[in-house]
Amino acid sequence: MFNNNEYLHPREVQHLKRVAQFALNAHKWQFRKSWEPFVAHPKRMLRACIKHGIVDTDLYNTIMLHDTVEDNPEVTTAMIRNLCGNNVAWTVSSLTAINENTREKIEKGDYYANFESSVASGDWRSLVTKCLIVMIILKRFPSKSP
Repeated sequence: MFNNNEYLHPREVQHLKRVAQFALNAHKWQFRKSWEPFVAHPKRMLRACIKHGIVDTDLYNTIMLHDTVEDNPEVTTAMIRNLCGNNVAWTVSSLTAINENTREKIEKGDYYANFESSVASGDWRSLVTKCLIVMIILKRFPSKSP
């Protein structure tokens, strides 16, 4: 997906491939109801991002990792911080609907407050990621003319 990218330095491409492999490993036993591998979801989001001309490696990393902490009890925000840095770890945390310590689902109000706080502090990547999630979900449903 990132090969022959004129906007990214080869080191960035290599790092994105490591992040993609991390996401693949984190989701390797997870499938959607359609039996499609779960990692296809962030890949679709990445394609949409690239198609719309958004070039930001932290956003690409966030997209690939946004469900890993929530979906895999072995993945932590600290692991994401070590792999990608504070910005990506903060954004992934704002998109995670579980308490990382207890692994319990957090209340919707707390989740949205966390997300809103992230966006209000200038973290536009969480907003773009959430918009891409909604866009991908809406594409599953056929449009109906009035």
